[in-house]
Amino acid sequence: DSQMKDSFAYSAGQVLWEYYVGTYGFQKWIDLYSNLPKTANFSENLKATIGIDKQTSYQNAAPYFLNVWNRLAN
Repeated sequence: DSQMKDSFAYSAGQVLWEYYVGTYGFQKWIDLYSNLPKTANFSENLKATIGIDKQTSYQNAAPYFLNVWNRLAN
């Protein structure tokens, strides 16, 4: 509901995809998009592509987010 919120969400998404490609590789990123029509939602797509659901994916990415946040804050 605000430009700041939208900007933060966009930036967080960039960090998430950086983590995803760095962790699982570019081919898994391609596979994730290829699985879009085969799955009902994002969590199911992640499970089919990398074997973990959205919640677990976010938990795994959290330390990376914190590292990026701290690096940019200093």
